[in-house]
Amino acid sequence: MSESSPDPQRFAPAQAVAQVRDWWGDGSPKKKNLDVISLTGTSGVLEEVHRHIPQSVLLDATEADAEDVFRRALRLIGVPDDKASPYTWRRAARQQGGGKLVLITHAGRAGLTRRSAQPALVGNQAAECLSLAGPSVVVDTPPPDPGTARRGTPSLWLDDTSLDNPQNALGAAVAAASQSPQLRALALSEPRRVPWEAWRELARAVGVADSDVAALHQLADRFSGLITVSDAEVAFADDSVADALRRETSAELSTHVNDHMVQWLRGVAPQLRHPDGWAASGPLGRYAAHGLAMHAAQAGKFDELLRDGSVLANLPQNALLDAAHCAHSGSLPGSNAAADAVYLWMYGVAPPDQGEWASWLHLMAMARKDTELCAAIEHSGVRLPWKARWTHWRPPGGFDPGYLEPGPVYQLFRVCWRDRLAVAASAEDGGVRVWDAETSELVAGPWFDENFPDEAADALAWPQGTGETGPTRRSELLAHEDLDEGIDDEFLPVSVRLGNLTVFAGPGGVFAVEAAHAEAEHVLTPLRGAPLLGTRTAAGLTRPVNASTTTAADLGTLFPRAPVLRTGPDRLPAGLTDKTARRVLTDTGLPVMDEKAIRLEPEYERFLWEVPWPKEVEQPAEDGPFFQIGLWMGAEIVIDGPSGHVLRMPRTAEESGLDGLLVATSLDRFLAMVTQWLAGRRILGTLENQDEDHLLRQHIEDAIWDIDADGSRAEAWTYALHND
Repeated sequence: MSESSPDPQRFAPAQAVAQVRDWWGDGSPKKKNLDVISLTGTSGVLEEVHRHIPQSVLLDATEADAEDVFRRALRLIGVPDDKASPYTWRRAARQQGGGKLVLITHAGRAGLTRRSAQPALVGNQAAECLSLAGPSVVVDTPPPDPGTARRGTPSLWLDDTSLDNPQNALGAAVAAASQSPQLRALALSEPRRVPWEAWRELARAVGVADSDVAALHQLADRFSGLITVSDAEVAFADDSVADALRRETSAELSTHVNDHMVQWLRGVAPQLRHPDGWAASGPLGRYAAHGLAMHAAQAGKFDELLRDGSVLANLPQNALLDAAHCAHSGSLPGSNAAADAVYLWMYGVAPPDQGEWASWLHLMAMARKDTELCAAIEHSGVRLPWKARWTHWRPPGGFDPGYLEPGPVYQLFRVCWRDRLAVAASAEDGGVRVWDAETSELVAGPWFDENFPDEAADALAWPQGTGETGPTRRSELLAHEDLDEGIDDEFLPVSVRLGNLTVFAGPGGVFAVEAAHAEAEHVLTPLRGAPLLGTRTAAGLTRPVNASTTTAADLGTLFPRAPVLRTGPDRLPAGLTDKTARRVLTDTGLPVMDEKAIRLEPEYERFLWEVPWPKEVEQPAEDGPFFQIGLWMGAEIVIDGPSGHVLRMPRTAEESGLDGLLVATSLDRFLAMVTQWLAGRRILGTLENQDEDHLLRQHIEDAIWDIDADGSRAEAWTYALHND
């Protein structure tokens, strides 16, 4: 066996079976992963191994994603479904998987398309995580691309020249197929099963202008040893032939074919409309649903699809996620439907029904205020089992000051406000808010005191038929809890029905949906939980459509109950000559605030007093004079009079500790940075999802850098992000 040899020893299938049995028979293998590598697939080898090793389990990865392969493997080794959660699966796998062997066939065929990222994820993530937790794992996989072999994983190669190995015929098959442009075209399909009319378009794209379905049937008869056919579809008998043809095809031709298929599939899409999505309409609909997004990724047109809700509503979740990963090399920009899909996946949103997946995309678009995308999804032809009516909710991935209101909500109440059905909520900030159920208007609150204001006495009531007078105090409201369970203990833990609406709440706030069928027991399908393998695609931050750029004035909106104080021109120090600083102080003002170790003190009698820079601490590049505006982690926040630079000035050598004195190159940028920094820190405090937590910390750093690259280098900005 070889780990990294450029010319590994190769084995006939019978020898390979013996090698795997010997590897397993040595006891608990020191390295618990083994790749069995072949161009044509090794399922016969692993099936024979399975017959000889009673402790083994066998599963096929064809068209599956890595998460599904992983969950199926856990089930096969005896892990109960109720233990398949991010917090419990490892212990259960250790208990159940010791002394067992997982055999994964057709890893190279994982995913819905040939370009899929899933084959690599099955080997590099699913297999490795399994072997680290409990069982040993053998993976049937094609040869890795040069330079991408899994480091440290032993591999066993099947013999290319052995007479009883089918690989000796591969070269001849590829040579024969390469003489036919129609077969080369078939290899450039993304889905492996291809409807006849799709093959016709592929052939036309490679230059066979007179190609028609009848001619393709005749061609299929000639190459019956290479392809299999049915009345509706055609496929390669051996996918390794298609893979070889794809490797031989120029990038220019591949891009052209994929571009042609994107245009053609979008053109025929109206013919594929079906209440359950394109895939339910027949073979061509399935081809479009599974393949369009990856064809677009291959053609460099993926991002164009993200504005077309009529397409997005018909794409299966795994097809959209896989194509997004490939189109952007695993890290895609935010504030679009693909990023929405990534963040929903983080939280375990994986509905089995295409209509419900479209409903989730509609909800996320509404939370981003993308009304055009919402309308397109509604008119896509896909039947939505429920539809978002309104949101006051930070969607997964959301990072914007506008998403802070109302904050986490874990208590909901059915009420009436001036005889209209409404929902009341007690939020984590201590405020009680009341929204009109139909319009989503905030009709009352937030109230922070025990006694509600006088207006509530006549306006706030329990729903008709309860026979009770409305609450006049917070304690009366909280004692009347009548909410229902949500769909996930962390993501959406509570809900309440209000007529034809159901309001859900959780750490992101509240939103309301309307079910297509009022009698449905569950409006939203309960979630299966966060992915056990984590999220392997990164996405940028989510902001509302047309969200304004954060400015100095936005800081005051984070503290609605605090005064924003402006400084009269006559009170500005003569030494503070920077025009920007003077304008911000007199026109915008500073809020009185103290949060996350930052304090601004415009009400303090020594505000804007000149302070000397201590001699015993690191000296700044600026010469001063310096004027105090607040405190930050035990140090003064000061403005340099001539330049307007904002600096963090340690008072003693013991308080220094953090690299970087310059925290902003101007006062307006500093206040905008504080706004983004505090908004991000507040959101971080609500997160229980580790993947989003990790990404949000990066997004906060990026947001600070975008405002002021020079000031963002100060360690004061990043210290709390990596040490709280």
